[in-house]
Amino acid sequence: MITLWAGFALAATVSGTVTDAQGVPVDNAFVIVYDSRFQFEFAQTDENGFYEVTDLPGDRFRVRFLPPSASDAAEQWAGGVLGACNAPSQTIASDEDAVIDVQLSEGASLAGRILANGEPLQGARVTAKTRRTSIVAQSRFDFTDANGDYRVRGITPDQEGMGVFAVEVQATDVPTQIYPGIYGNTGGDEFTVTPGSSEELPDYSLRPGVEVRGTVSGPSGLVNGGELAAFSGSRTTTTPIAGGSYTARGLRPGDVLVWAYADGLATTYFPSSPTPSDRISLPEDGDSARDIDVVLPSESRLTARLLGSPFTASSVLLFNEAQTSAVSAQVEEDGTVSIGTLHPGRYLMFVDAVDDGFVEGFILNDAGDPRAFSIDGVTDVGDVALARGGAISGIVRDTYTGGPIYGAAIIAEPTLRGDRRSTTTNRDGEYSLVGLTADRWQLRAEYQSQCLADPLYVPTYYPDQINPTFGGVVEVSAGSETQWSPTLAPDTDRDGMDDVWESENGLDPSRDDSLEDADGDGFTNRDEYLLGTDPNETTVLPAEEEGCNCATAPGSLWGLWLAGGALLMRRRRLLTSP
Repeated sequence: MITLWAGFALAATVSGTVTDAQGVPVDNAFVIVYDSRFQFEFAQTDENGFYEVTDLPGDRFRVRFLPPSASDAAEQWAGGVLGACNAPSQTIASDEDAVIDVQLSEGASLAGRILANGEPLQGARVTAKTRRTSIVAQSRFDFTDANGDYRVRGITPDQEGMGVFAVEVQATDVPTQIYPGIYGNTGGDEFTVTPGSSEELPDYSLRPGVEVRGTVSGPSGLVNGGELAAFSGSRTTTTPIAGGSYTARGLRPGDVLVWAYADGLATTYFPSSPTPSDRISLPEDGDSARDIDVVLPSESRLTARLLGSPFTASSVLLFNEAQTSAVSAQVEEDGTVSIGTLHPGRYLMFVDAVDDGFVEGFILNDAGDPRAFSIDGVTDVGDVALARGGAISGIVRDTYTGGPIYGAAIIAEPTLRGDRRSTTTNRDGEYSLVGLTADRWQLRAEYQSQCLADPLYVPTYYPDQINPTFGGVVEVSAGSETQWSPTLAPDTDRDGMDDVWESENGLDPSRDDSLEDADGDGFTNRDEYLLGTDPNETTVLPAEEEGCNCATAPGSLWGLWLAGGALLMRRRRLLTSP
């Protein structure tokens, strides 16, 4: 069992039995329990079909049942449906035990025989892959036997009782292909299946693809060890280098890019380049290229020490100056980093040390441009200073219950430069954004559920606004720490309005009535909610109030709304409550 949740003082359990259509226990079935954010824990059934998933925190759960490939039973979710969002969720308290038994229906099957060079091929993986993208179902597979025969069982028709599938074949030394001989992820024959149906496919002779052969040598002669990689048709195939020779088979026809790497030598592209260079044209099945020889020089190596240890989760990418290739390495706890397999040349260093509190990015020179490090042999570039980032942290809670919200997103947008950053809250509603650049950051907290039937919340904008126009910014500087603990209001009908506010103002929190205009004043209900006005009382323009200069007063609602420009695009006039 693999657990993706931390331990809890009180823990729930989900257990039960899994049987097939004849009531026979299903052994070795996977039972996967997903929480409200689709994190999961799973277990396998024993010979009696029994399973038990333990140490679950209190939450809403959906349960999925995946029979083994040797079973005729089809996949199913608790509730007798297919697809995560079709399955009903069940709330289980942290001190509760739930029993969920399931009887799986019989799936369909596809059978046939795979040949290579006219002979039966053993050990090929044959997979039935759905062509109905509206349903998420496990791909079913089988391996061919000594006679080349396969039978893919337990294929799951979709929710309407019918499914459309293609057959993919993977085998050693041939390209992956779709029956009857299509390279890629689309095309090929499609087969319609229904529960319990069985179809026999004609024998299929695999297309052979193309191959490249050659030698790999270094300063001391032929290389014994390492690997050669060949890229063609969006796929990379690796093969070992033995006695200085290699043969890469089963490549898709087309232009083939070849490179090699071995201990103590520089990663090199055919024939002897540090960057992607010559490609070999092999357009037809059965084509073969020989004497594709690669010459590897001795490696150069960069060593450095990043200042600011300890480091626990940082890495370095070393790009060639043209940024056409890169080599990565982890940073040691004391900040040391060593990157080999390099050709002599100039390199740019990109450091990802966000989780250790530093700003992500290239190491810069005095002019503010990426610094180029010249590497030849073993080169120690010495101490490298990193820019310390700022941090924002807090707890996200429900506006009314005060309870923590698990899985809420905190999104930070810089106003001057850089990319947005985001994170999600843990089960205690806690979050932390670290390694932020010095900037003015706009923040929002939101909760996006994966399924329409699941609860939703209205977003909140820093410092504590439901209307983004009235939001502010957080000033972040190197080493600064800011606390923001927003609250989110529930929005059951997903219409962008607070359930409690709707109830208090005579609206319906169970249906989307955001575009209705309860008082007929030209503002929709959602406009009124965002403005904080009464959806049941007509409002007037500030200028219509005698002696009022609200429309031009500094800091007025009118001025703020013009700054945001939100309602101007809707041909609305701004009204405010008298």
